[in-house]
Amino acid sequence: METYSSRIKSEIEITCASKELKLGMLKAIYQLSSHFIATQYGLVLKVKTKNENAKSIVEYLLKELFDIDALTHIEKEKKLKKEDFYVIEVYQKTSVLLNELHILESRSNPQYQLRKDLDTDDERIGYIKGAFLFNGSVNDPESNNYHLEIQTFNDLIANNLKDLLLVYYISLRVSKNRRGYFTYLKSAEQISDFIKILDVSDSLFYFENIRIERDLFNSINRVMNCEISNQKRAISAARRQIDEINYIESQNYTLKKGFKDVIKLRKEYPEDSLSELSDKSLEFIGKYYSRSVINHKLRELHVIYLTLLDK
Repeated sequence: METYSSRIKSEIEITCASKELKLGMLKAIYQLSSHFIATQYGLVLKVKTKNENAKSIVEYLLKELFDIDALTHIEKEKKLKKEDFYVIEVYQKTSVLLNELHILESRSNPQYQLRKDLDTDDERIGYIKGAFLFNGSVNDPESNNYHLEIQTFNDLIANNLKDLLLVYYISLRVSKNRRGYFTYLKSAEQISDFIKILDVSDSLFYFENIRIERDLFNSINRVMNCEISNQKRAISAARRQIDEINYIESQNYTLKKGFKDVIKLRKEYPEDSLSELSDKSLEFIGKYYSRSVINHKLRELHVIYLTLLDK
């Protein structure tokens, strides 16, 4: 079953993109995801992915930008679900890639600044796309929590990526796990802004649709809980008021007519709120009592009740 992350990655399209955007993507992919090995024939640069579209994009970018024909083969994952993933290997012009994409510099030089390296907005957007394409994941919005992360493996790259996203007012957090460093987002609004940068309209529409439905449901839930809570408090207060009235009457305490009217109302409608009592006062008693007057009378009855208790 296709995950939401895979769905986004499969929707990323670069055929009509500018050269700057393509270069930015390739920089991100190789800075974040590549590793190299030394052989008798020279250095071999490798990246791997489970997503077929990501594989095709790397092959396309290498050919388009550096005229490199990559060799791709399939390997099976050793752990977890043992899924197949694509391994893209570069045997030619590896030194050119290392220099042009600043692969080693980005991982080991504290003076390297990604934002200065990426000259144009297209290159910056391309870098963000490439970072997510190979190292990103995001929870389906239908899950219990919002979470987007990009595994970086390296603290320098993680902090440079965080600095880059601030250009678009997206505040990544940096953390560490057993695999190394990663950056992540927990805010639904920030994740939505990130997905907009990826330019994947179908995936964005799906995310926003689920988000709106969830926010609406949560709002309705909060209103209902608030109403239930208010109703419980009103019923509890009404029961206390009736108990106090019964005690006052048992003590043969003389009350004025205004108090007697309010007592009749409260006893007749034991679970009504003060506003509801006010609405029914004219019809039931023949005289209108406002909510504030009823509240004032009940407070005075409470004072009388306390006075009688003391005696």
